[in-house]
Amino acid sequence: MRLFVFHHAGGSQLMFRGWAAHFPGDWEIHVPNAPGRLMDGRVPLERMDDLVDHFLTELDTELTGRFALFGHSMGAAVGYALTLRLLEEGRTPPVWLGVSARTAPLPTTVDEQPATERAALPESASDEVLRRRVATMGGTPQGILDDPDLWARFEPTIRGDLHLTESWRPPAPVPLAVPISAFAGADDPVVPVESLARWSALTRHFLGVNRFDGDHFYFQDDPGPLARRIHADIRRATALRATATASAAPHA
Repeated sequence: MRLFVFHHAGGSQLMFRGWAAHFPGDWEIHVPNAPGRLMDGRVPLERMDDLVDHFLTELDTELTGRFALFGHSMGAAVGYALTLRLLEEGRTPPVWLGVSARTAPLPTTVDEQPATERAALPESASDEVLRRRVATMGGTPQGILDDPDLWARFEPTIRGDLHLTESWRPPAPVPLAVPISAFAGADDPVVPVESLARWSALTRHFLGVNRFDGDHFYFQDDPGPLARRIHADIRRATALRATATASAAPHA
């Protein structure tokens, strides 16, 4: 099994170092960076379609056989958008999609949206507004928020990522055959746990919402419990695919 993990807005693969140790030894754990991370000299992309194009090119033939996708926050939107594109192009879909700390991209009225999502960050938001938003989400070292030089280095990437994910409008949803599991921190100040249940409308096989102690980055100190749940749900999804394949096979 290959598991691709997509990071949050302003993040990188660094938060997921050591994850491979929490999964079976014959699994491959990949954490691809979006452009503009870790001083790679690239410019962060501004549109979700362009980011999906980037990952399709970068991952290419690795998106074949048995693989699964997991995304946290912005990464959940990326994983879903990538799944849609793979299906649209007739390519191999993932056996499972895990979405963490991100509400499902469903068309809703303003009254139906969680309060935290009614005020998407405008492109013109001041530096101080952005800094407060990032501090509320957590996950960014306080040293970066407090140091003007460090903040100036990271701010364009964080701002660009937040605009990319909050401005993305996916096509009208059609329930996918790909099983989806949702994950959330019980004390997430940005995404209420109950909002994760909306992902059930986007799949024929919703494997439930998994609640963990903690905030938006509930797994940061100890990814073990999350990794075990991911492992179990991928096994469930694999069994569902095997059953569906057997049912679809012609009988003598």
